[in-house]
Amino acid sequence: MHEPDFSADLAALRRDQAALDAMPGVEYLHGRWVVVRNGILRGLFDCFPDASRFATSIGPGPALVQQVGEPPIVLDLRR
Repeated sequence: MHEPDFSADLAALRRDQAALDAMPGVEYLHGRWVVVRNGILRGLFDCFPDASRFATSIGPGPALVQQVGEPPIVLDLRR
């Protein structure tokens, strides 16, 4: 069986992480949950369940869901 190639998805997540790190004022969001997709901050949330629900509602493709100031958690939500 052919294994899927996730390198494009991982590259997109790395770009989203770089975009988040470069956002002005991101340090003031410490502890909040953000959703970044295609380099754009799409949402700001108080908890992971709300952020992840939103990320899955914006369509297929990778989206960075991260608590600002904390290391990233990687979840593969594809079906």
